Amino acid sequence: MAAAKVFAQKGYDRATVREISEELNISSGLIYYYIGAKSDIVSLMLSEGERLWEDFFEKNPADLERNSATEVLCHTIEDYMVRNDRYRHFMRFWYRELRYAPRDVQQVVLGWNAKLVDTFEKILAEGYARGEFRTYVNVAVSHMIVIYGEAWALKPWLLRKHFTLEEYIKGLIQMVVKVLGVDEKTIKAGLI
Repeated sequence: MAAAKVFAQKGYDRATVREISEELNISSGLIYYYIGAKSDIVSLMLSEGERLWEDFFEKNPADLERNSATEVLCHTIEDYMVRNDRYRHFMRFWYRELRYAPRDVQQVVLGWNAKLVDTFEKILAEGYARGEFRTYVNVAVSHMIVIYGEAWALKPWLLRKHFTLEEYIKGLIQMVVKVLGVDEKTIKAGLI
């Protein structure tokens, strides 16, 4: 996380191992000894990203077997937004520096984005099939959710002036369920 913060602020080329070590309050020698070069730090960040998102992909659609699609959608949006908030430096680094990364790394990171959209599409398709959602706009709404999450991570200086994370999540959920045509009884029952 400290490396992601430094990389997000300075960019990969201008960031130094010394600055990362200062952010961690350790000597740069420890980083070189245990991790290696700056490129090895990026490899660790890639592994952390894989762990973060694979956990998300495994956890969220599986809840459809036990819960309503509306509940799963709300919880998945919240989980996604909390992860974007917690890993915002990581997200900003990848968005800023991805174009300079090797092609295989680009494919991994872009694959996470595609899987995020797919995760939301599965939930929305199930909700429509069950009759919980009246409007079938899965692709557009899935992309909208992902973009709103990215906006929170990439533009905190703008959005945090107007919203807390909880307010932003609640507003996103309310907007999504309105677009999907979720039954008013469900909304009033406190699911949203």
